[in-house]
Amino acid sequence: MKIVLAVLMTLALAVGLAFPAVANGGSVTTGANVQTGGGQIPVVKAKWETPDEDPIKAGTQVLPPVVFGGTKTITYWAVVTDEEDNGDVAQVYVDVYHPAGPPENGSFKYEVPMHKVNKFDVGIPAFNAAVAAGIVTYNTGFDAAEVLFELNKCTAEVWSGSADISYHQPAGIYTVKSFAIDSNGNLSLPLENTFEYVAVNGIEIDFTSVSYGSVAISTNKWVAGDTIFGTGGATVRNIGNTDVFIRITQNDMGFNKDVTGMWNVQFDARLGNDPANEVVYDPNVTVQLPNKLPLCNTEELDFSIHVKKGVSGQAYTGTMTITSSIAPF
Repeated sequence: MKIVLAVLMTLALAVGLAFPAVANGGSVTTGANVQTGGGQIPVVKAKWETPDEDPIKAGTQVLPPVVFGGTKTITYWAVVTDEEDNGDVAQVYVDVYHPAGPPENGSFKYEVPMHKVNKFDVGIPAFNAAVAAGIVTYNTGFDAAEVLFELNKCTAEVWSGSADISYHQPAGIYTVKSFAIDSNGNLSLPLENTFEYVAVNGIEIDFTSVSYGSVAISTNKWVAGDTIFGTGGATVRNIGNTDVFIRITQNDMGFNKDVTGMWNVQFDARLGNDPANEVVYDPNVTVQLPNKLPLCNTEELDFSIHVKKGVSGQAYTGTMTITSSIAPF
């Protein structure tokens, strides 16, 4: 028994010594070649985007939500065919690019993968609606009748994919390039179109009144805001998809004019706390503050009052209107 055990231990040792020793693991190379060639290149015959929220203007227009933190879902559609057996298309996707010019200068935004939809319940009705709305872009040599013919004869399929665009994405013309890849790795030529993210300026404020408190005659009294939305000081934030200018109108609060026709009160305002951006204005005059409130920014609003003539001990009240206008990027 001892002899047999010794032989077994010797064999085990010999087997163990036959393998190279590796300390703490190791790395190996891997490789794969995607199959190429064979068959026809797939073709994106038509494409469009929804929702189209301006049926009068040509093409697709998407309105921003104009809600802080909000998003708008855009659905990308494509009709794709392949000469093989209509089951040869493996992937369809779109690449989306920001508008040319500042602030993003046409940079890549995102890629949206697409899936094949139920053609008769979803795809063809969506295509027909897009044709009626005039928002379909066709590849060279194709039109609505030809695409619909292939859809009904089952040599083409409808693909779609959705992605969100945020409230503060820059307004402008977005470029969309659609691609299809078949199971042999053949990549289609891109079919390109555009949609417009319509410029809408919007602001939100966190105060309902401005109290100047006790005011001395012929003395400028400032009330400072703050940059934290929802706290005590006056704050404004941009909830649109453009840079904006702030516009202010204030009535005379009952101070009226003197016998010479001059106002008995005057106001100041500024966006931020830089005195260089202060604007002095009379009652009932709409003024535009000089500095912009950029996309997705929050800033303080400071106000002042300068009473030239008033009745001691009397309370004065009025109304201030705060609006915005589109500022160029």
